Amino acid sequence: KGITGIGAYSAILRIKGDKSRADTYLSTAKLYASKWMLNASAGDHYKLQYNLGNDTFSLKYNLLWDKVLNLGIFPQQVYDAEMDFYMKASQPFGVPLDNRAIFTKLDW
Repeated sequence: KGITGIGAYSAILRIKGDKSRADTYLSTAKLYASKWMLNASAGDHYKLQYNLGNDTFSLKYNLLWDKVLNLGIFPQQVYDAEMDFYMKASQPFGVPLDNRAIFTKLDW
């Protein structure tokens, strides 16, 4: 949420004409995204949180805003890895929110 929020703020700054600050915030978001990728990597997907094992996962629903706002913060490899993993983690009623339970949310 935080990384995409910083990226969204850069988009607002760009709309307002503040290109310099927009570039700074977008660079910060991309730096944080690369740190997240490194720290959350579980090989074939990204963990629920940094300090948990590689068998944890969560739906990265906030990545949507990177695409909707065309921010380009996260590389395609993140989307590909997560989608491939979601296909494996899918249950009869959808992909669970995370590994702690098999339920998901339908109101998104």
